[in-house]
Amino acid sequence: MQTFAEQLIAARKAKGMTQEVLAQAVNVARNTISSWERGRTVPDIEVVHRLSDVLGAEFALSAEEQSAASAAETEPVDQPVPDVEAQDLEEEQSAAPSRGGMWRWSGKTWIAVGVAALACVAALIFLLIPRNSAPADGGEPFNVEYYRQETPNDPEHAWISFENEVWQKDGDNKTYQRYNLVLCEKNGIGYNVARVDVEMEGKGGSVMKSTLDGDDLRAYEIDPNIPPYGTITIPGGFPVGEFPRVGATVYGSDTTGKPLTFYSLIEF
Repeated sequence: MQTFAEQLIAARKAKGMTQEVLAQAVNVARNTISSWERGRTVPDIEVVHRLSDVLGAEFALSAEEQSAASAAETEPVDQPVPDVEAQDLEEEQSAAPSRGGMWRWSGKTWIAVGVAALACVAALIFLLIPRNSAPADGGEPFNVEYYRQETPNDPEHAWISFENEVWQKDGDNKTYQRYNLVLCEKNGIGYNVARVDVEMEGKGGSVMKSTLDGDDLRAYEIDPNIPPYGTITIPGGFPVGEFPRVGATVYGSDTTGKPLTFYSLIEF
């Protein structure tokens, strides 16, 4: 039996809705949807019914989930957090006199704009650089041959081929090296990604390591369950010249329960 989180993700994606759109439809905060889809919490029964109506799907809750949902009935439903900074900005713009066709913003408004800009930059970096990055322990050198190895292709089990993409994008007076780690299942057997270890070779032989687990991928709205002949894309990147090579090790198991590990090397 699928968990409520798995059912919710499948129903939302079948409707082609983002977490933000679904949150607005059921009148909760977007991070509440994320919490449900990561299995951290479950909504109360009334909200489960609202989700069913919006998504056109019936949700089957386990006994444990039903108990948690019943216990949540007395708790208030999370409400969307108002964008106070945007509201202040709109009010000040409408109230401020103009000079030379430009609005006169107060110090408070400039602070709000600055915070929003920093948040945008932080979000960009967060998407470009894998989470949990840390220097490799022990000073081990980057092992190119390790990432060039191929997992034997057994037609009775899932097999992942990599069709990675690499490009550059200019913006904000900086140049970023971007890449997509593209995992393609080729044997017609589903594969569940449990963890992706990313290792980046830096200047002077330094090595940075990062790990993404299934919950991390779901947080990026990437489904770690690759269907038969399906594909998932994991984006990454960094300022040009920082890392000439990136290696990835993908751990998981196919739908037969067979643990399988795959390797990929991206060279810039």
